[in-house]
Amino acid sequence: MTQGYIYPKAFIYSFKKGPGDLYKCNNEKCLQSNKQKANSGYSNLYAHLKNCVGADYEEKYQEIWVRSNPTLERFSFITGKEKDWFKWTEWVVMRDMSLSEVDNELTCEGIKYVNVLSKTLRKDIISLSNLVAEEIKKFLPSQFGLMFDGWTGSLMHKIGIFSCFVVRNGKYNEVLLAIQPMLDEWQLDAAEHVKLFKSTLPYMANPQTILL
Repeated sequence: MTQGYIYPKAFIYSFKKGPGDLYKCNNEKCLQSNKQKANSGYSNLYAHLKNCVGADYEEKYQEIWVRSNPTLERFSFITGKEKDWFKWTEWVVMRDMSLSEVDNELTCEGIKYVNVLSKTLRKDIISLSNLVAEEIKKFLPSQFGLMFDGWTGSLMHKIGIFSCFVVRNGKYNEVLLAIQPMLDEWQLDAAEHVKLFKSTLPYMANPQTILL
C-alpha cells in the first residue's frame, strides 16, 4: 500500500469539490474547506485526512469497503452519547412507540443506552427529519410523479407518499417522501389526500418543481 495514497472512493467520500481550488471535508463535525491547486498533487488533502480521521485513514476506509457498511461510527466521528441517542430514536421509531417511552424508569433500567429526555429526543428527530428532507430535495428532479399507498393499523390510517421519475439512463426510481396519518384522521376522501400532499411536499420538493 503506497503511503499517502487515497483510494478513489475514499477521496469522494471524504471531500466535496467546491468553487475554484477548494475541497470541503464531508465530516459533519469539521466541514472545513481545504485549498488544493490543480495538477499539484493532494498533499493538503492528505494532511487534512490525517488530522481529521487519523493517520490510519487508509485502513479505516478499506475496512468499510470490505464490510460494505460505510457508517460514520467506524471513523470514530461520533461520540458514544450521540450513538446512544440515535439508538433511542431507532428504538421508538422502528417500534412505533410514544416518545415518552424514553422517560419510563423500567425502560431506562433495561436498556444500556445513555438516558435522554423525550423533549430532547423530539427536538433531535425534528432536526434529523429536516436534514433528510434537504437531501431528498437535492436528489429529486425538476419533474416527477406522485404515488401513494395507504393502510390501517392500530386504529390509525397512514399514507406513504412516493415520488416517481425516470433518470437519463432510463432507470425508473421511487423515493419515499413521507409516511404519516391524514391531517383529519376521520376523513379519507380525495380532497383530504390532496390537502395531505400540499402540506407535505413543500418540505421535500423545491418551489419550481413540476408534479406530473
